[in-house]
Amino acid sequence: MTGPISRNRSLGSLKEAASWPGADRNTVVTLATALVAARADAEGSSYFQDLSGRNPGDATAQALAGFFAVRAGHEVAAAITTLDRAATMDLGLPQYFRGLALAELLPGAGAAGAGLAAADTGRAEQVVADLEFVLAVRDQLPVGMLRAAYQGLARAYLVLGRQQQAAEALRGSGLGPAAADRPPMFTNFSVTARDGLRMSAPSALSPAPDVHVARCYDFGDFAFIQTSAGVVAIDAGTSPDRVVAAMADLGLPADAPISHLILTHAHFDHIGGTAALRGRGTEVIASEGFPAEAERQRRWNIPFRNFTGTGASRPLTLSRTG
Repeated sequence: MTGPISRNRSLGSLKEAASWPGADRNTVVTLATALVAARADAEGSSYFQDLSGRNPGDATAQALAGFFAVRAGHEVAAAITTLDRAATMDLGLPQYFRGLALAELLPGAGAAGAGLAAADTGRAEQVVADLEFVLAVRDQLPVGMLRAAYQGLARAYLVLGRQQQAAEALRGSGLGPAAADRPPMFTNFSVTARDGLRMSAPSALSPAPDVHVARCYDFGDFAFIQTSAGVVAIDAGTSPDRVVAAMADLGLPADAPISHLILTHAHFDHIGGTAALRGRGTEVIASEGFPAEAERQRRWNIPFRNFTGTGASRPLTLSRTG
């Protein structure tokens, strides 16, 4: 048996949604990254060849048809022509997928300086032009797409003998020194010894005046509401340093008076940073079952060494405040 024994219903649903007239580009790109993750390049090539044929004016569909054809090894020269045509139709995603596709065609990292063909040098230079452009407008792309851009850049820099820039790109990928020779990685997740596991890049959201949400500074979001009596904090993350960093980014001074701290539950990633928020007059609000839940959580073991990072603390004991 060489194929899967059951259908991938997630992929099937995305393929159906991406084929609808006027489908959102986010849906189409999500499908593309899911196909890469599933190593379904031939399936992706067939799907996007059909989609691009039905939508000849859609630059994203055209770019993805070329991208997957290159990955699957289907008429590569024609696929590159399709990618070039897509890049003349729109800016952004066509350059991104052309850069990644051409990076796949480059020789491995060990080939740098070994008498490269002119075609390899030209492709590497095009990869650099495409992916440097993409990273210059990185705020317009989902965070999960940036890692692969750094991977492709690192490979192109190595082929061109630009070792220092390759090392910087590898650091940007967060995937280690072998990332240049790996398939593109599409993910928001990152793990470092200092920060631990992060779901995505930290960001700030203010959905209403005086309401601020710290997103992805931790496993769960936490929030602050500014009132005339002080700041109401909702949850406290994993560690005090993450709370302080979020407050600074949100424009809240570290010594801002916290009138109330609302703890939704006793998981470590909601109470670990309470020391940064509890002042002498802070009123802590929690459910009646909070102490028992906190005690149960205290016996929970961290699943791997860098799960929370060196800056994170274990859950703190809470006392009543007035």
